[in-house]
Amino acid sequence: MGGLRAFISALRRRDLRKGSWSLSKNLGVAAIIVAVALFYLGTIRDGLQGGGDYAMYVQHAKNLATGSPYAETGYIMNPHYRDLGPQSYPPGYPLLLAPIYRWRGVDLGVMKVQGILLFIAFLPLYFVLIRKELSRAYALVALLITGLCPVFWVYKENISSDFAFLPFLFAGLLLIDRHNRGKARRLPWLLFGLMVSLVVWSASAVRSLGLTVIPALLLLDVLRRRKISGFAVLVTVATGALVLLQGALFPGTGSSIDLLWPIDPGVVWYSAVKYVKAATAVWSNGYFPPLRVALFGLTGLAAVWSFVRRIRGQATIVETFIPFYVIAIIVFPLGSSRYLLPLIPLYVFYILLTFESVTSSLAPRARGSALAALVCIILAVYGARYTSLDYGPLEGPAKSAHTEDLFQYIRAATGETDVFVARRPRVLSLYTGRSASVYHQASDDDLWSYFEHIGADYLVSGPEDTDGYRAFIERSADRLEVTHENPQFTVLAVDWTEDLARSPAR
Repeated sequence: MGGLRAFISALRRRDLRKGSWSLSKNLGVAAIIVAVALFYLGTIRDGLQGGGDYAMYVQHAKNLATGSPYAETGYIMNPHYRDLGPQSYPPGYPLLLAPIYRWRGVDLGVMKVQGILLFIAFLPLYFVLIRKELSRAYALVALLITGLCPVFWVYKENISSDFAFLPFLFAGLLLIDRHNRGKARRLPWLLFGLMVSLVVWSASAVRSLGLTVIPALLLLDVLRRRKISGFAVLVTVATGALVLLQGALFPGTGSSIDLLWPIDPGVVWYSAVKYVKAATAVWSNGYFPPLRVALFGLTGLAAVWSFVRRIRGQATIVETFIPFYVIAIIVFPLGSSRYLLPLIPLYVFYILLTFESVTSSLAPRARGSALAALVCIILAVYGARYTSLDYGPLEGPAKSAHTEDLFQYIRAATGETDVFVARRPRVLSLYTGRSASVYHQASDDDLWSYFEHIGADYLVSGPEDTDGYRAFIERSADRLEVTHENPQFTVLAVDWTEDLARSPAR
């Protein structure tokens, strides 16, 4: 909409040359977005990538579609291995998946397509947001670089909240930015504030990190007005009320907030280092790692320069959002590079902001040549990376014939109330309807104590098990009975006899 208004405004000024140029660039925006969509949809791989997060989202969606209690997924969180994930997830993404489950069941292909379409929905929001600061040519380049970034392309194979989070987050940032620029006057102040609250809550319902927009909004008011505005108070209170309503409507919904305390400085340092290393993946070319590091160092300095310059000048919601979001992902022991995805488009924005500023003193033709050279370099890096990627089928956790054999056996030969221990408990629960938990690294006695605590009836051994767990199973052969076996998996029944109950391990 912002681009359309700019075009109409240009026509009204009767600047035909500029109006024509704006029209062609608006068509360019559409062309880039359509091209990215076709590229992503045309290169979907069979199978599934990633861990068991998708199974939890699909199980929640199944519960919503069938009217079952939302939090009853069968997953038993191991408090000694909380990195696997919370007991349940926020309802935003499962609400988006629920219609697909009702229509197609566990159709992972259709769910992938939905994720891609959500990413495509984010792109125009991103363009309108950055267009206020960049010239149209640079904003188009930012759109192209972000849309074709191999990091995003790889994540299209996941069924997760990553792509679903982006459009809601950037819609919230865009609406707040429009308010601060005085562009929201056509709607009543109260109505616009409630609309912003709904969008910010939607982002947090998809991923709890969306709530970082709220302190960012409050800080922005302090920086710009030296006081908290009524608009910020309204958005904060209304969003908080929606979060409370969510908790009432979806009891048991979880997040990673309970992992925060106590804050471990070692974990914070580890997370910071890990995220910096992961961020270099934007410039991975698949062949020459030093170039990846060099480009990240150079572009990182450029991005930081523009960010600091804007913070010290006329900050926007983008500048106040980034610090809160970065602190959140570093302090919380989340540890996954996917949490960097919302920062990549902003990183690209700051790089181009610096590049445009540095080249602004050049002649128009020289500026155009410099931008063209930058685009060629980036696309060459992207192209090299794409030539090194695999486009064949993925061996997902539920696609192997041996995995299906395992699930079929569990469904047919075990009781509905039986409890399992497996490397991917959420996947097992989704496809078998049985409760399951994961093991952790501990002594034999501690493992047996945990298994007794959850009432484990079966242990599942598979190709992804740790060497320590395999050794534990070998040492515990007298307490376990093999009930099913295939080339990849073994199901072992736990023998909870009276003698075992009196043993030291108990």
